[in-house]
Amino acid sequence: MRIAEVVFPGTCLDLTDRDLASEIEGILRCMEDRVSEVAIALSMFEDAIVDRMDEEQATCHELAL
Repeated sequence: MRIAEVVFPGTCLDLTDRDLASEIEGILRCMEDRVSEVAIALSMFEDAIVDRMDEEQATCHELAL
C-alpha cells in the first residue's frame, strides 16, 4: 500500500473576497476527499490483482504436479 501525505501551507485562503475564499476552500476539501477515496480504491485494486496472481500461480503449480 502506498501512503501519500497531503500538505497544506496554511489553514485558510487569505483573499479579500471572503465568499470566494470560502467557495474555493470547499472545493479544495472536496478534492481532498476524492483523492483519498481514489487512493484507497487503487490500493484495494492492487491488492486484489496480487491475490489473483498468487491464486493463478498456485493453480499452475498444482497442475504441474
